[in-house]
Amino acid sequence: MRIGILALNWQRLCRNPDFNHYYLSAMYAVNGEMPYATVDAPLTGAGWERLLERPTNPPALLMISSWMGVLSPEAAWLVWNSLMFVFCAAVFWIMIREVGADWGRLTRILLAAMYFSALPVFHSIWFGQITPFIVFLIVLGWSYWRRGEKSTAALLWGLSIPLKFYTWPLLLFLIALREYKSAGIAFISGVLLAVLPLFTLGWDIYGQFYQFALPVIEGSTKTLPNNISIGGWFDVLASLLQVELPFILVSYVIPFSVIVALVFFVRRKPTQTDAVSFDFCFFAVALGAFFCAPVAWDHYVLIALPVLLFLYGKSGSGVCGLRGLVASWLLLCLYFPFPWYGTPAQNSASTACYVLTTAVGLLLLEILLLKSARRID
Repeated sequence: MRIGILALNWQRLCRNPDFNHYYLSAMYAVNGEMPYATVDAPLTGAGWERLLERPTNPPALLMISSWMGVLSPEAAWLVWNSLMFVFCAAVFWIMIREVGADWGRLTRILLAAMYFSALPVFHSIWFGQITPFIVFLIVLGWSYWRRGEKSTAALLWGLSIPLKFYTWPLLLFLIALREYKSAGIAFISGVLLAVLPLFTLGWDIYGQFYQFALPVIEGSTKTLPNNISIGGWFDVLASLLQVELPFILVSYVIPFSVIVALVFFVRRKPTQTDAVSFDFCFFAVALGAFFCAPVAWDHYVLIALPVLLFLYGKSGSGVCGLRGLVASWLLLCLYFPFPWYGTPAQNSASTACYVLTTAVGLLLLEILLLKSARRID
């Protein structure tokens, strides 16, 4: 059904958020205009659905996507999302290789059907999001770490940070584990990618981002509905209790405190010889990182798919004895309460149900990961 929806609508999906401001900022950059200072009002009148008043993708992401500016919107959308689908498929293949070697053919077919038809995959393509590439970098890095290639893993994790800043807890995780060399490699690779836009897009690119894009991002955490980040959970709870929480507290202090507590809670679990424990702790931090961003939408749940496949694989080896529960979560919670098409109706009751149900599912995943790591000890 979802594949049919994409096939019938692909020619106009280039106008959907978030892809439209990826494309518009790329077009401005190619034409020598200021990507963040230019308002896309003229193109909005031509049928563009403007999610935000200005592009908000970070300079590093703008740099690697600027090639789209030389293509038509339809061609750019088709190439971009073909790549995103390939990254989704690559993540599934990596998880099969790492933890699914003993799965039968029927099991692989059923899991693939659930994986590729899940709403986070659908919405990542529908909105043209970069999330599949970020998840790919994280999972690919994890697979290299398991093979003892820590420098390559750290390099990949570091590259993800300037593309989407919410992956910074992976760097903190390496520091907490006293993997200082790996942390240094991740930091340097992230800095190098962050610096490159100064040479390709102009020395004022970060000044533009800070002046024009950052206020829009901060404003969106207050006004856009269905925020399923930790900050969004507290916003919903506060609205149900009819109290108002300070913006800084909800969007920054609470998420930062949660991720720091999570990282330092798991720091004593993995050892140099305890690879399985590291796996559980790593995915706990990666899952937490996505939902400690100031704002998160349902395509952020994409990180839960490899986590679920990992838990499903480990449940068969006796480390985590909840295979049926994990399979049920994969089948049900990625479809309900999410609708088959679109997003929940924009009213307080459906938004609260949507956000809090997602919160419960993700918290259960976190608890399962942490309890499994503890059980190994």
